[in-house]
Amino acid sequence: MSSKKKEFDKNSLENLKKIFGDELGTHIYNRKKNSTILKKPDNISFTSYSGDKELKKWEMFDLQDVRFQVRNRIILHNAYTHTLNALPQADKFDYWYENMYKHEKMICNYSYLGVDYPQYEFDIKEIDVHKDYRPVYDDITLLKVNSFIYPYDEGVLSWDEYLDTCYHHFKDYFPDDFKARKELIDNLTQAQVDEMLDNCLNNYKYELNQDEIHYSSNKEYANKVSAWLKKKFKEFRVDIDSHFTRFEIVLQNNPQPTYKLGSIFNPQLAQLTLGDYRKQQKSKEGRLHPIVLEYLENRFKDWFLKKYKLLGDDLKIESFFSENVLHFWSSKKRQDIKWVKPIKSK
Repeated sequence: MSSKKKEFDKNSLENLKKIFGDELGTHIYNRKKNSTILKKPDNISFTSYSGDKELKKWEMFDLQDVRFQVRNRIILHNAYTHTLNALPQADKFDYWYENMYKHEKMICNYSYLGVDYPQYEFDIKEIDVHKDYRPVYDDITLLKVNSFIYPYDEGVLSWDEYLDTCYHHFKDYFPDDFKARKELIDNLTQAQVDEMLDNCLNNYKYELNQDEIHYSSNKEYANKVSAWLKKKFKEFRVDIDSHFTRFEIVLQNNPQPTYKLGSIFNPQLAQLTLGDYRKQQKSKEGRLHPIVLEYLENRFKDWFLKKYKLLGDDLKIESFFSENVLHFWSSKKRQDIKWVKPIKSK
């Protein structure tokens, strides 16, 4: 074993022990050490369609795409901080868990990419918007939740128990003194937000410029995003209640990747399997900008909650990641779905 490999193993084990404690840290380290995912080759050999043997460089991550995803997660996370700050203390945790948890978790996981996969040189601090990022939780608290999936994998916990464990882990450590960034944009027009989101819709690789990354600091930003969505639904001739109800039907007891919500803007997304979508991620085809998708996800969750509140049911959408793709899940029985329009928000 090379000295470089020994140094990585030693440092990785020390980091895991520091985060999880000696016993659990060693357990996780050994799982990683014995994982076939971590024992990845530098090159992969295969027989091409011509019958010739070919050797290609093997890549698990596209670092350019990782930077793009992390950058947008930080921007979206920042967009929620002002609402979080304005809420009563009793409501803050649930708001954080519903909207910000997934971003803090993925940003934190990606920040350790070079630890788990040392051949990838990734420094999250090189991303320009990182200087404005203020997570609610520290890395130790966020990383510990990764180990909670092991009892579920081993059949010790049910899926509901796993979600409940994650929820209460964070609730126990929620701070009572979190403050949002100061408002950086005093005046923001609807035209500015429309132009930014149109650029995102028309180009899934669009990177927000230095002015646009601060739009979310304006107190009217969320209302202007909602206005843009309403305009796009009308422009694409979308009956949003029918679209969301169809998505809800396939969601029942069958988790669905949230990108299928984007089929109103990109019809091919409705037909993709998760494997197809992963291939399209790598080929950079048929994708929806993460900021546009985030706002569609939020609109669906809001629609779902209002609908079942109107029916007298206390239901909500759960979310989780599978292969780095966000999925929605609901325990609502398919046969119980009712075609009821929720009360329209003003």
